[in-house]
Amino acid sequence: MHIYQNGPHGLSLADQRTDGSAKHAKSSAQVATWTKLYCNWLAENDLAFLKSRIL
Repeated sequence: MHIYQNGPHGLSLADQRTDGSAKHAKSSAQVATWTKLYCNWLAENDLAFLKSRIL
């Protein structure tokens, strides 16, 4: 489990792909790392086949 110190709940991917807000208020370089961590977790647990369904 990883807990991010900064950023509100509900940031989606936390990057500009999903941030339609003014001034990119829902983008966070730190929080955006969750997708890579999650994909690594999927691979480590033999669940990588789910990646294409999620991202």
